[in-house]
Amino acid sequence: PQDSNGFKVILGGSTFQMLPGCVNRAAYSAARAVCRQEILTKGICEIPGFLQPEAVRKILCSAEQLKKRPGCGFRSFEEHNVYLEEKADVSRIRSASFSSSKVLINQAELAEGCPELVELFHWDGLRQLLQEAFGLEKLFCSADPLGGVYLNFFEKGDQLGWHFDR
Repeated sequence: PQDSNGFKVILGGSTFQMLPGCVNRAAYSAARAVCRQEILTKGICEIPGFLQPEAVRKILCSAEQLKKRPGCGFRSFEEHNVYLEEKADVSRIRSASFSSSKVLINQAELAEGCPELVELFHWDGLRQLLQEAFGLEKLFCSADPLGGVYLNFFEKGDQLGWHFDR
């Protein structure tokens, strides 16, 4: 069954979990069972079929429409080191400079034009999956109304300079 927002309801005992309509239940369940071990052994976890094919098409189409909307998103140009710091340090690795450029569409704009993506990233099941996969005691969704979820577009000449997310 689905609720009025298109979320699937999974009943299990006396509790239930809302599953966004874009997520494939079998792939999600399989991921919950294997991702932690794959992260530990391979450093990566692939989840084939996690999103329903129609949902992927819809999200991509919506993203392309947002990209074309006048005034939507902003262009970012940054010079940084591998730690995303602007100022160079005397240490060799910190002194190397990298460039990043892209178009970013923020959460508020995504919520209007591609709500499925925002719903997916705020879905507690995704947070739980990531928390388990990386063995984190706690993991929280960002409360930032603009940067909580964003979409990057890379056009000809754009790049994402080498960096570590921390």
